[in-house]
Amino acid sequence: MAHAALPCVRRHGPVAPLALRSWAARLAAGKRTEAELDLIRDYLEAMEHYLERGQIRAEVDFLFHAEIAAATHNRILLHLMQSIHELVNYSVKVHREQVFVNREDQETLFAHHLSVFKAIQNQDPEAAEAAMKEHLKYVISEYKRRFLPNNARGQRD
Repeated sequence: MAHAALPCVRRHGPVAPLALRSWAARLAAGKRTEAELDLIRDYLEAMEHYLERGQIRAEVDFLFHAEIAAATHNRILLHLMQSIHELVNYSVKVHREQVFVNREDQETLFAHHLSVFKAIQNQDPEAAEAAMKEHLKYVISEYKRRFLPNNARGQRD
């Protein structure tokens, strides 16, 4: 199913949330509690579980990122993330179910999530931010490469 209903998602993918998610990873690395780390780990383990079974579960990816945002303890960031919740959730679903559909794609995304998790676990804000940026830049570049015609890349909504 095409996602023509949201041209901004079609043309730009998750560009808008890149800064917010990178900021969230940085803050979570410094502020997360052990209980929050356990929840992030639970979603990472769920991703691995589904990966081993060849299943795609976009909602687990979304919840992994949402839990990182919650671990920031930053009300402004949480408000911003909630305000774009529908767009981000839709974007994750599209990317997981229509763009990154083969095993190699899923393994790459899992490796990215694992890097983000380890940086947060090690309470390393710089590494967490860098890992999240690497992950999202990969998602954006692959989305554009695979999904957008060359003439649509420079267009504005």
